[in-house]
Amino acid sequence: MQQLIQRIVRQLTILYALVWLTPILLLAYYELQPEQHGLWTDNVRASYLAETITILLTALCVPLSLKLFAWALPHRINSCGTEQALQRYSCWSMLRLLLLWIPVVCGMLTYYLCLSYSGLLCALIALVATLFCHPSQKVLTQQINLTD
Repeated sequence: MQQLIQRIVRQLTILYALVWLTPILLLAYYELQPEQHGLWTDNVRASYLAETITILLTALCVPLSLKLFAWALPHRINSCGTEQALQRYSCWSMLRLLLLWIPVVCGMLTYYLCLSYSGLLCALIALVATLFCHPSQKVLTQQINLTD
């Protein structure tokens, strides 16, 4: 049981690190490729569409990822056996991080392609929301009500 918990925490930690590594890699790529800055700034429709999609994705994904997990915890995860609860916790946590990763990537791309600060703001909002999803063994055992 302890090995399963450690494996799940390790997987979630790797995914969490990848969510934070993605904007760093995008930042490095676009800062090293200055000719890529503002490719869509002349196209008003593309800029407007990119900004709108980024803002809507952030407004949808951030609350959904946090509230959906809070709803799933008592209804879907804690309502079954321990091993199945751990597997479900892992899946729901991965889904939550994926939902937060989407606006991070869209926001960073919008920032560099449109030179729009709204994209950067949306990416930062999603990254701050990931701070509430930091995986640890202590949090996992508390949320699944395991006593070891």
